[in-house]
Amino acid sequence: MSTQKIRYDLPLVKKLFKANLNSLVIVSADSLQAQQEQYRELLESIKGEEGKVDDWLGKSAHYANIDWIFLNSILLSAYSFFEHHLLKLSRIVEKEFQPKIQIEHIDGNGVVKFCSYLFLVGDIQSADRSLKEWQEINYFQKIRNLIAHNGGMMLNDPMKELKRHECYQFLSKHKVIMAGNLGHIRITDLNFIKRFCELVIILSEKLIVEIEEKLKNQY
Repeated sequence: MSTQKIRYDLPLVKKLFKANLNSLVIVSADSLQAQQEQYRELLESIKGEEGKVDDWLGKSAHYANIDWIFLNSILLSAYSFFEHHLLKLSRIVEKEFQPKIQIEHIDGNGVVKFCSYLFLVGDIQSADRSLKEWQEINYFQKIRNLIAHNGGMMLNDPMKELKRHECYQFLSKHKVIMAGNLGHIRITDLNFIKRFCELVIILSEKLIVEIEEKLKNQY
């Protein structure tokens, strides 16, 4: 029994990807603002009741940490959207161009696998990971992996120098906190998320333009 591949509509894929990322940014901004307002209310309550608010210490600790806990998770979600978007584009190339090499024949995982397929099989030049835009994506990928697979810690050995880590300068440039001698990544500035979203939307548009052009030339 043969399995039928899912067919994707390219303009719709493009529209949904951008809309989903924009929604993440909007939701993040709204949530952070709400948390800040609740924190101010807590401080006013503590002041007004002379520190008699129940569990004021625990609540204060919550608000002191909620921003980076939340934004670290948002980066993981945004990256997952991007990864799945590249899978969709790869499926379109596989379906419409019908090359002999299929996605499962390519080594690697996630973004690396799908970029390799688009570039090597689909001849989509914007998927060349040696391009400048992809070099920046590589940093976001490494940071995403540290958050997802290493508890957000940049180092596992406290004897190593944090400033020598390959992501240190990139994170410093974007004002991301690296707490403690192990460099616990704490994203507190929404602009870091915005930069990732802007970057992958630009890349997505370049990839789709190329795919659309090849589809036109095919018929």
